[in-house]
Amino acid sequence: MSSKELIASAFAEIVASERMDANEDQGNSPCYKTCKASGEAVSGLLVKKLK
Repeated sequence: MSSKELIASAFAEIVASERMDANEDQGNSPCYKTCKASGEAVSGLLVKKLK
């Protein structure tokens, strides 16, 4: 991974972690949904800003 990709991945992990704490997610399914939504949100933001 490039440094930009590593930073984006770390940011997505932080966002997901914060959302899981705020939502009090427990178990695989709720955590998966939150992680997926967080990754997509970060990806969408970065793609939008880099164009």
